[in-house]
Amino acid sequence: MHKKKDNGVSPVIATILLISLSVVLVAIVSVSVMSGISSFSTIDTKIVGFTVVVNDNETATVTPVSGKDLPYLQSYMVYLDNGHIQSVPDSGSSVLSGAIITDFDNNVTHINIAGNFTDGITALVFSGKVINKTVVYDPSGGGQYFTMGTNGSVEFTSPEDLESALNDWWHVLHPDSDIAYLQGNQLALYDDITIGKEPLTINQDLEMMYPNTNSGGLSQITFYRAPGYDGPLLVIESGAHVDWNSGTLLTLDGNGDGDAPLMVIEDGASFNVATITMINNTNPDGNGGGIYNAGALTVQSTLIVANNIAKYGGGIFLDTGGSLTISGSSSITGNSATANGGGIFLDTGGSLTMNGGSITGNSATANGGGIFLDTGGSLTMSGGSITANSATENGGGIFNVGSLTLNSGSILSNAAKNGGGIYNSDEGTLSYYNIPISGNSATELGDNYYAEAGSTTTGNGITSQFTPAVWSQQSVTPTTDQAIDDDLPSWS
Repeated sequence: MHKKKDNGVSPVIATILLISLSVVLVAIVSVSVMSGISSFSTIDTKIVGFTVVVNDNETATVTPVSGKDLPYLQSYMVYLDNGHIQSVPDSGSSVLSGAIITDFDNNVTHINIAGNFTDGITALVFSGKVINKTVVYDPSGGGQYFTMGTNGSVEFTSPEDLESALNDWWHVLHPDSDIAYLQGNQLALYDDITIGKEPLTINQDLEMMYPNTNSGGLSQITFYRAPGYDGPLLVIESGAHVDWNSGTLLTLDGNGDGDAPLMVIEDGASFNVATITMINNTNPDGNGGGIYNAGALTVQSTLIVANNIAKYGGGIFLDTGGSLTISGSSSITGNSATANGGGIFLDTGGSLTMNGGSITGNSATANGGGIFLDTGGSLTMSGGSITANSATENGGGIFNVGSLTLNSGSILSNAAKNGGGIYNSDEGTLSYYNIPISGNSATELGDNYYAEAGSTTTGNGITSQFTPAVWSQQSVTPTTDQAIDDDLPSWS
């Protein structure tokens, strides 16, 4: 009724193998800093996206275009394996202008670009292969990008398999060091990982393993998406029950690209985690920009889902059977949906328990700027805040077609055409007990609450403002639409 159903993953091209002549390749690459092009030493990580256009006159046009470190790029060096080295910018030009690289002849088989940054760091930010005068990026080929398995989805059958695969990949560029060390069921990781070709899939054979700081493992690790790879970064496979309630803090970063959620929790899987962050991802035609969850996700301390885009559920999509519990200082912020559910979309059978945290600054092109609650979905709010979200149509804070229970917390300063705070559709049920709904705005009707005829509302803190007013604590099903502009009180 309100969405197109899919499995959360849009059609993707996982590996770029061949690109036609004079193609533009946009690559956002995260690799270790170099002390020289031929010898690597780990100092820092930088991300800058470049376009590389191969011309017909033995030149190429190179332009920096994106990436979190682009504002700090001062200059860069282009290295061709025919011996040509060129500094950019040339005298008097801007580093952001396209540079013509000369001597790009038939002897060129590889191009490397090393950026110089304002903090004094020099980092390799692009590495490409040249085939038939065409720049090719192949994420299945190893190098800077970790690939899961070979020739398709080959699953690991033990934590030792994963440890070996990580170190084999790392040794290509760092032969004298490891990136992973397994001690019992604790996996120490010593650097960030850029994933290409396939996601890291946690199956039942790996469910007992968890990243930790033993043996000098880092306390925070980031998984980045490699250029040319549009799929998820982490998948909790059906039947796996994963407990990462301590140890390394994990961030999944989509680098502003993608056609799938950053994390997928399959039906029948569970993931219990202390703190996890999902940022900078796109899934423009699918469900869930940060998370697609058909299983059970429990976040004990902090869940950060920020700056993601999807058609349904810009931040999170809870599918049938999917459940999410958030508390503490969790934040769902700055996400957007091109249809419904800017922050979170709850499908039929999806459930959200909100004991704390905030859902703020999200937006939806249609309904449910903060949360879209579909038929059969349920939301119980016993803490936290839903603030400053917006919807072009209805329900700036919440659009409800399911079962909504508001015990405590607050819904403040949201905006929509109708029902700035909450829009309760004719199939929706609201149980209202002790929660301020105030300061919201609607360009048409119902600044704080809008209830369609046929909907159900329980709680005289709201129904006392219906026409006619109902003061008893009973369920009310209005026969005409009800729009409430006044702030709704908190019954303490």
